[in-house]
Parts: sequence; C-alpha cells; structure tokens
Amino acid sequence: MAKYIYAICLLVLSISIVNCLKCITYTCGSHGGLSCSPLQHAENVTCGNPLIGYQNVCSYVATDDPNDGGYRAEGACDLVPVGKLNDVFLKRCIDKDLKLKVVHCKICNTDLCNTPPRR
Repeated sequence: MAKYIYAICLLVLSISIVNCLKCITYTCGSHGGLSCSPLQHAENVTCGNPLIGYQNVCSYVATDDPNDGGYRAEGACDLVPVGKLNDVFLKRCIDKDLKLKVVHCKICNTDLCNTPPRR
C-alpha cells in the first residue's frame, strides 16, 4: 500500500512541475555593465506553484535613472492576484517610492514570454 501512495505522490509532483510556468530571469543595462543585446547571464527558471488566490507571471521591467541617465532591465518570475493580466500591476512598476522612472513594464503568462523587446 505504501508503494502505491508513494507512486501517486510522485505522479502528482511530476505533473505539477511540468505544468509550472517557465520564465527568463536576468538583469542587464548600463548600471551592471551587462549588455541586454544579446541577452547575457540569462537563466530559464521554473516559477513553482503559486499560493491560493495568486498566479505566476513572467515580468519584464525597464527603468531609467534620471540622476545618472543609466538604464536597467530585469526579467523575473512574479506572483500577482488571480485575474486578468492587464488589470494587475506589479508594485515595482507603479511604486511612487521607486527612485527610477519605469519606461516599460510587461507581465505575461506563457513560457519564456519575458524577453526584452528588440531595439
């Protein structure tokens, strides 16, 4: 009986891992000296299982620093409340306390959808 329970647990775990969202994580721009074209130091990651009431999304956020004229782009996995994606905003995209100017913010829910836009 224990073997059957163990097999069922493995099956459920493997199904949940396969169904998890995959995103590209990276940080690039003039602040870190890492070029965004071509994208260097990027890593494909599996976001994991979201908490109840939340959904995984991939994000792309580009910012300008008005103090030194530098730019920065980040890709990541994020959690947002369940709902339409265009109704959900990431705090780092609208945060008034952020010292940087957000020039582009995108969230999406398909695998590897958060690559930076081509220039």
